[in-house]
Amino acid sequence: MKKIIQGGLALAMALSFIGCSGSGGGDGSVDSSITLTNSRQGSAGGFVDIDGDGDEDKIVGAPYAEAASKTGALLVYTREGEGYGTRPSMVLTGDDNFGFSFANVGDVDKDGIDDFAVCALNGSGDGASDPSLSGSVYVYRGGTGGELIKKLSGEYPLAKFGYAIAGGDLDGDGYSDVIAGAPFNTSDPALQSQGAVYLYFGPDLTRTISLYATSAVKGLGWSAASGDVNGDGTDDLLISASGKVLGFYGGPAFSPSLSAPDVTVTSAATGFGRTLAVLGDIDGDGFGEFAIGAPKAVVNDGKETGCLYVIKGGTGTRTIDLSTNPSDLLAKICGAGPFDRFGFAIALAGDIDEDGKPDFAVSAPLCNCAGKPMGGKVYFFKGKDVNSASTLSSATSFDAMIEGQGYGVCLAANAEGNIMIGGPLSNGNTGGVSMIDPATGAPVTGGSSGGDTGGSGSCH
Repeated sequence: MKKIIQGGLALAMALSFIGCSGSGGGDGSVDSSITLTNSRQGSAGGFVDIDGDGDEDKIVGAPYAEAASKTGALLVYTREGEGYGTRPSMVLTGDDNFGFSFANVGDVDKDGIDDFAVCALNGSGDGASDPSLSGSVYVYRGGTGGELIKKLSGEYPLAKFGYAIAGGDLDGDGYSDVIAGAPFNTSDPALQSQGAVYLYFGPDLTRTISLYATSAVKGLGWSAASGDVNGDGTDDLLISASGKVLGFYGGPAFSPSLSAPDVTVTSAATGFGRTLAVLGDIDGDGFGEFAIGAPKAVVNDGKETGCLYVIKGGTGTRTIDLSTNPSDLLAKICGAGPFDRFGFAIALAGDIDEDGKPDFAVSAPLCNCAGKPMGGKVYFFKGKDVNSASTLSSATSFDAMIEGQGYGVCLAANAEGNIMIGGPLSNGNTGGVSMIDPATGAPVTGGSSGGDTGGSGSCH
């Protein structure tokens, strides 16, 4: 077992950024100082090239940061050698808990640089028909320092639009598309807070598809992912619903319907589908496997122990009932004890050991591990070790170093496979992040003012 210290965590901090620039959630404002006390740094984060120098920059979400009259920020750290700068080169500020979610959504405008999306969870909708805390998502052009492509707005009050964000080229036209979940959306009074998923197609994000909860499919919007699971070279869509995960194959005729999914995976596990990721081809059959987290699953009467299910990729219409231990289930791995919430976040780390199989990390952010109550733990799995016999002992593990850290609430990985680990609950919710090389356990230098950071991963 390897332990990584989350170094340099700030307790109460007001930062003045000399020479920094930033924009305010699409409104173009710039703040010269930001207060990070209780900001929950590391609630979200990832990697994208913001400044156009060809290197991915490191992003840290701080949704409760205070900047003038605004609440929420993204801290941007530029690449320096093998690590990242120790101070932000740019701060994007917003309001309404801007920075709650972050995603590298791929190349929306096909200019050769990935773009990114940021959620302001309590955003004011479109400001006309619904100014009522519905949630907002800001989509920015990569490589421009924060040029806004479009602001996307929730439809209904308190919908939490943008709680989940993902991106992928679902229709195969070469432009990446943006996926946003709104788990408290209410489009029908009979389906109060049963959620919705919205799809916005590149390059201009004006063509949309909206998937609203129905009496048969409820609980939408908590998580979404994309990637190729049927081996045709086009990204497919995965979304969570109550007790199930639905998959829709991408392609030129992409037009998903909740009543006719291509893949349905069902389970009675509590919290099933709260985390999703397309892992890539682990078993060597040419199809991409996908992972489903159920962080509140009960294991041996232990509440919220959590489990992770790895489902085989394939073609055709498939219905997979996990209660029957089907052949489509490649692996089921469960947490160590009650309230660990194993499966809370997943990060794709590429092929670290260069054996042709994808590797990934999974968190248990409330694990009472290494004598640190609610400190958290992160497990790193090599693809070659993931099979029907896999357990936690198949992984290399990394422990929190302080109690109450929430180590692994957010996970993301850069192009080299180094993993960013968010610990937003540490130091009285000031939070922070750490970044490790999973192959060696060594820390990657540089990071947020709340620690060291860091893509592909999941948060919340």
